[in-house]
Parts: sequence; structure tokens; C-alpha cells
Amino acid sequence: MKRHYHGWIWLVAPAFFAGCGGDSSTGIRDLPVVPSSVDYFDAETQTVSYRIRFDYSTPKQIDSEYLTPGEDGLWGTADDISSPFLTCRYEEDEIGLPYQRFLPLVSYQRSPTGSAALAVAGLPHDETTLCPALDGHALTYEARCAGEYCPTQTAFPAGGYELTISRVRDGNLVLDTQVMKTLGGGVETPSLTQTQETRISLDDEGRILSTDIELTQTNWFDDIMANSCADGPNLAVELMLYRSCRTLKESARYQYDGESVSREADFYSGWNFYLTSYQQRVIDVHVGTLTITNRGTVSEPNKELSESVYHFDQNRNITASSTRRPGDDGELRTDDDSIVNGTTYRYHDDGRLMDYTYGNSSYAQYLYDGHARLREFVELSLENDQLIRRATMTYNRHRRTSTTVYASTSMADPATLVKTLTVHYQLAPQGISQGIIPSQSLPSPPANVADLMRKFDI
Repeated sequence: MKRHYHGWIWLVAPAFFAGCGGDSSTGIRDLPVVPSSVDYFDAETQTVSYRIRFDYSTPKQIDSEYLTPGEDGLWGTADDISSPFLTCRYEEDEIGLPYQRFLPLVSYQRSPTGSAALAVAGLPHDETTLCPALDGHALTYEARCAGEYCPTQTAFPAGGYELTISRVRDGNLVLDTQVMKTLGGGVETPSLTQTQETRISLDDEGRILSTDIELTQTNWFDDIMANSCADGPNLAVELMLYRSCRTLKESARYQYDGESVSREADFYSGWNFYLTSYQQRVIDVHVGTLTITNRGTVSEPNKELSESVYHFDQNRNITASSTRRPGDDGELRTDDDSIVNGTTYRYHDDGRLMDYTYGNSSYAQYLYDGHARLREFVELSLENDQLIRRATMTYNRHRRTSTTVYASTSMADPATLVKTLTVHYQLAPQGISQGIIPSQSLPSPPANVADLMRKFDI
């Protein structure tokens, strides 16, 4: 039986039910859409090797199904495979807090080999759920590969899982409980179950004052890590086991002063306290900058580590960024600092993305028609002007019907682009955002100020 690596995650627009764009001068707006299915193509034969199909018929729920033609490679024969892929359930959010990270998954991101494995597996790097965040609703359940088949060729992470999330508020205290069950062929492995409890303290304005995260039910893998990391982070262990030592416990405290938010975060290696780090974010709406600074090491608690500055426009879209790190003198904002510039973005007056430049590596352009509908995306290498990736969109009047992506898949022939996937769309049902798309269809949209502040706050 063939297993296919899908390599995609969800992206979601900031509004539940918003238009996809349009020409405000003519009053034309695109109707909101969601994917009905995604076809993934074999690079050599250019035939559909597998498909993800979506179902929005259950209120406050998104279901998807993994389909493949089986060993004979032919669709519509007896050995075709159909298996549940990803299920997302939501409830109306009366608490209004962002999703709190599940530490065991975050610890994969913190490990060098774990982070690389997540990238290969197509799992998120800065989020810990595959399900999209939907405004006004809280995620209560996420199941990946709950059936017999899991479409991945990678050994990590193995099988599927079920994540159940519940929140209870009592005054200004919120208890967030997450239970992760590991599945193999759709069957739970009880010995691998993990439970995390997060206690969140709020002020009278609903802002987070503190968070205390702890695994209250560990599995044998967690216990191995705790014992191996008892004396402090162990790089050899983190490389061998794909997981950072900072797995079991973490806490943070917040202070607010006008447009400034400061955070002290306590990290633990295994169950033992290891390090307190300090971060601060300051937004200046008049200049259009958001500045995030970091300091604190084990031996030097006040050592300055980095300062990242994000520039944004009147729509609060990020236009440029840079990260400054101290040189030999160990101090920021001196002559020997190193400065790395991030991606720069340009927008049309109505907020539509025009193009971006990724350092000295690549340039991408977004092309629209007379109704301000995105028609084509192209990405070029700045070194030789060679096409790296291309996407084309089709429409039926005011509704997008498809997006087809072409990319280079051969190291020997990087100049040849082949079809990698096609997304088919349907009208968005009430309560589901039109912004849900597979990440391979287009690059992730640039973060805006709200995105960056939300990530800082969790």
C-alpha cells in the first residue's frame, strides 16, 4: 500500500465571514469560499495521486477525508482507500483567550531535529494545532488520522491523535485542560495519553496576568525525557529523541504599562527550574513600529539577546522587519551589532498584497484583474530570475473556483515547474471562514500587528 505525504496545514483569514477582495469603486466583492477538495499530483506522471475532501455539513465542525486510488493507481476500483483525515470542532467562545500551547508539541519545535521533522511532516512551526482559529469560537476537539490510514511517508510523528480542549472560568481564573490521545490505525494507545493543565489569571480588563502550565498526566516518553534532562538541557538527548527538555512545565507573568507589555517566563528542564527569560513588546502607532526585545541567560539574567522591530502601515500590515543582536561587547544598539533584515512587503492602497522580497533570495508578485481579484502569483529567484513557483486562479463571476500551483520538484532540473496541487472551492457555509486554504497553494500571508501580539501573549 502506498502512503502519500501531504505536507499542508491550515491558514485562516481574520474574519468569520468576509469577502475575498474586490473593487470597492465598483462595488464588486468576491463571495466567500472554502476548499471543497484538494488534488495532489504525482511529479512524474502528473496524475492525481491522492485527494483531501472537506465536509462542512455539521454545524461548528470541519471534517476532511483522505482519498487515494490504492495499489493499482486507478481511481474507482475496489482497492481505493477512504479514511478520515482531520476533524475540527468548535464552540462559541465566551472567554476570549487565544489557544494555549500544548507543551509536548512545542518541545518538538524547540529541538533541532524535532523542528526539522515537523517541517518535513508539514506540521505547523509556530502554532500547535492543525485546525484553523475561527473568530468568536474556541477549538474544543481536533483529530488527525483517526481512521486506519495516515497520509505521511515520514516516521515522525507516527500515526494520528485526538486532542480534546476544555475551559472553565471562575471569576478571574481560567482552567484550560487539554488531553492528547495517540492513535495507531484509529485505535487509542492508552499508555501514550498526556494531559496538560494551564491556570490562567486575568485582571479586571480580561488581560492575562499569569499562566502556569504543567503536564498532569505523562507518558513513558515524557518520563524518559524528565530523567535525562534532570541536570539541565541535554542537546544529545534532544537530537536523539526529537524533543526539547522544556516539555513538562512552564510559567509566565505579565505587566502592562500603556502600550508596553512585559513578560517573565520561567522554563523548566524536566521538572527542575532552569531559566527565567524576559521579553517586552512596545507598539508605537504614530511611528508604525512594534518592537520586541529579549534578554536573560542562565549565567547572565540581564544579558540582552535580541531586538526585533516590525514596521507596519495604516492597515496594520507588516511592511518590513529587522532583528538586531549584540556583538562581542554583549550590548545592543552599539556599533558591533549584527542586523538581519526580514522580508519586505508592499501593498495596494486597499490592503491587497502587491509583492514581497525575501532578502537576497527571492521576489514574489501578486497579479490581479480589473475587479481586484487575484489571478496569478509568481515567485522568482533573485539570483537568476528563474521561476520558483507559480499559482493561477479561476473564477465563476464573483466566486473563486480553483487555485492550481506549479513548482520545481527536481534538483536536477530546477527550471521546470510541474503541477503540484489544485484546490477546488465551494461557497463558505455560515460560520466557517473563507480564508481556510492549504499552505502549499500560496505562501503564508504576512503577519499583521494583531498576529504578532497574539503570539507574544501565548
